[in-house]
Amino acid sequence: MYLYTDSSELQDCPAAVDMETGDVYINRDVWDRYTEAEKKFILGHELGHYRLNTDDEKEADEYALHRNFGKVRKSLKSAFTALEKAGVNNEQRWGELYENALEIDADHGNERAAAELKKIKYKTKKTSTTMRNIPGQITYIQPDYPIMNNFCRADGDEGGDPGEPQTPPYTPTNDGMGFHRQGVQVGSVFLKVTDIILIAIGVILLVKLK
Repeated sequence: MYLYTDSSELQDCPAAVDMETGDVYINRDVWDRYTEAEKKFILGHELGHYRLNTDDEKEADEYALHRNFGKVRKSLKSAFTALEKAGVNNEQRWGELYENALEIDADHGNERAAAELKKIKYKTKKTSTTMRNIPGQITYIQPDYPIMNNFCRADGDEGGDPGEPQTPPYTPTNDGMGFHRQGVQVGSVFLKVTDIILIAIGVILLVKLK
């Protein structure tokens, strides 16, 4: 069942699912920011949490991708734009979503997507054998704050009952190694590593995906 709530309960998150009942709470204050295709991804994501009985964002994203592919126009691209609008800032989640989208597109005959997927898997394998801890690298920890585990949110926050104030899910820490700003200065604009990755993914999607 779809139920409407507002930003006083979900902040900027577009939707959340009650893992006990399967009811999806839609944030009416932000819902119109999303296209129809983006809305279908968000609802599919929440449905994935409930039907798979998981709080894993990757599994819910993958469920939504498969559910919408071939049924929703530009469903793969819309998954990325939906997460961007929702304020998702998790490099691992973006990478996994991109790889899942390429796998789906490749399985349906897109040769360029298959080639890109092969390239990514090769780079990942090569990097995993040479990666080391980098001094000064920013790490992220989850702060202590109350969590109600029966709700899963579209933006990936581990938060609770709609209405419970949410603390930002990640807090930067130097982990005792010294804080270093990571990114590129372009004129008067500073682009974080995450910004660069999102821009690169967007450009590749325009070329690779149907």
